[in-house]
Amino acid sequence: MHYQAIYTDKNISYAEALFRNDEVSDMESFIKSQADALAFDKKVIEKVISEIEIHRPSFPISVNVSAASICNENFVDFCCSTLLQHNLYLELIEDGYPLDYLSAKENISKLEVAGVKVIMDDFGVKDANFINLIRLGIKNIKIDKSLVLNVDSDTEKQRILKSIVGILDFMKIEQITYEGVETNAQYDAVRNISKHCAIQGFLLSQPTSMANLTI
Repeated sequence: MHYQAIYTDKNISYAEALFRNDEVSDMESFIKSQADALAFDKKVIEKVISEIEIHRPSFPISVNVSAASICNENFVDFCCSTLLQHNLYLELIEDGYPLDYLSAKENISKLEVAGVKVIMDDFGVKDANFINLIRLGIKNIKIDKSLVLNVDSDTEKQRILKSIVGILDFMKIEQITYEGVETNAQYDAVRNISKHCAIQGFLLSQPTSMANLTI
């Protein structure tokens, strides 16, 4: 496992767990292609917990989970009984899985009541949109890196992001994270749009081991 720190100002807000396999070049497609997403997600969570117990990070760790997992009651019960004590968040990824919105909303509410934060990943792409944000009642999002690319020079993209953030503020979204921030100019642009946000990207943190991240 690798981990990428996500910063609010100069402090680590949380870090994302990133599954790595040296034999796979397209990791995102590999993860989304898993036949048994439920078993894969649980295996990753258990691996992250084993590393947390060794290194004891002072900040939360987020783990990507599929729509299939978030709709599964047994998986959610496992998360409710396990994640809070290890300071783990869940990131709902955009994987094209046909979501059972009623079950998903009930399970997300159950997780939130148990103290487990749920984040909508890749906001602005495909199913990670305003309608599903409302349907699911999620209060934390990550804005997809495609909306951050060239945001420092693309005035139309800046206007779009300002409009998006205005709606998110109206919806009382608790935390907005920008993905894919790789330059100082992009950093300045998104901070100008969102005064209170979290930043993820190579500019601030390269993926690394938990041991290196907690030094």
